[in-house]
Amino acid sequence: MKKILLLICWFAASAFASNAQDTLWLSSSQCRELALKQSYDIKMRMNDVKSAEHQKKEALSNFFPVIKGSAMTGYTPDVEIFNTGEGEGNMSLDIGMKGMYLAGIQLTQPIFAGGRIANGYKLAGMARDVAELQEKQTRTEVVADVLRAYWGYVAVLGKIEMLEEAIANLEATESQVEASVEAEMTTDSDLLRIRTALENTTYSLNKVRTGCEMCRIALSDKLGIDYGSVFVLPADEDLSVEAYDRDDIDVSARPEMELMKKNIEINAARRKLTVGDYLPTLGLMAGYNTFGNLNVNLNANQVSSLLGMIPLPMTLDGTYTYKIQRNTPLVMLSLSIPITDWGKGSHAIRRARLSEDNAGLELEKNSRLLKIQAINAINNLDNARELLLSSERAEESAVEEMRIVSARYEVGMCTITDLLSAQAGWQRALSNKIEAQTQLKVSEVEYLLSIGKLE
Repeated sequence: MKKILLLICWFAASAFASNAQDTLWLSSSQCRELALKQSYDIKMRMNDVKSAEHQKKEALSNFFPVIKGSAMTGYTPDVEIFNTGEGEGNMSLDIGMKGMYLAGIQLTQPIFAGGRIANGYKLAGMARDVAELQEKQTRTEVVADVLRAYWGYVAVLGKIEMLEEAIANLEATESQVEASVEAEMTTDSDLLRIRTALENTTYSLNKVRTGCEMCRIALSDKLGIDYGSVFVLPADEDLSVEAYDRDDIDVSARPEMELMKKNIEINAARRKLTVGDYLPTLGLMAGYNTFGNLNVNLNANQVSSLLGMIPLPMTLDGTYTYKIQRNTPLVMLSLSIPITDWGKGSHAIRRARLSEDNAGLELEKNSRLLKIQAINAINNLDNARELLLSSERAEESAVEEMRIVSARYEVGMCTITDLLSAQAGWQRALSNKIEAQTQLKVSEVEYLLSIGKLE
């Protein structure tokens, strides 16, 4: 097997290495690791997980009191409030706000909010779980995608090796027929038929080489490798597949199953959140405010008439000045009780309950479909195994037939038609074997993907 892979790589390198600066041998496990590291989809899913973590922490903050501070200052010229006019006994009042200030701090703490805070926090935690499951699902899809590309690349390289060998056999036969034509032991028509077969095989080889280059580019792109400077070649030698127990099919490990179960929990939390929208709420508010630098000026000619009325300091010219400054604590409880919304809340709760029921039905329905998918996958795996056994037996028969026909042709016991027919049969048999080998590996990937064990 190692010799065959070396031939495969040599033929591939001779065809495509002109545009490559370096050769990189990679196994399927190495390709898997590279694909997981460079996948943009996985990186986006990881960002979704981090975003969900921040969302959960954001929801956690709702349990704690909200503390806010405020401050305000202002300046206006003295504003006259009233003036009794000129003459004896006149009085005037004005207010000055030159540098007046107002500052305070306020604390708000929800005591009961109908369970909305607790259920909101639970929903945020579930959102993080969903993001992790989606990342896991994306990882399995990336692995499956790169393995399909890898084994497809191996199959095309195997066909290149097979066609190269077929061309070598036809060229050897062409030399024999040319010698026979020169010795007038056969006709030119046999030589023309050989050359036609040779040209057709060369044409097939060129087509396969073109497809091989596309496979190489596609695989390199999935691995995050510059296909223009690095030439990727497969390094796996073992194409065998282990046996799997048909009676041990379990799809519970699939991310899709876990996501559907999580969806039931999410809908239940949403229903409780909807119920909370129509329950009483109770909150506590506490604050402390300070207010000052507000001047009240009172001017009066008849001071005696004001004595005992205004407890303010008095100057000799009859001017009273009062500076207002207060520190005010405040504690409040707020209770809100819904009385009626004309059935709106009842209908909203029923809709939420129906969504929860639908999530359960979706799990029951899709779990059956996923089980059927896994059964089909293991059936395909068994069929691929049987197909490989048949192709190996067919190859053995084709190789033996070609050996016998070639020996007979050399002694003139069969025609060129028999030889070309044996050659074509050998090509088909070997091509079928190559396809069966790689299809078996791909079927294994699909089966592991169907039971959630592709990592």
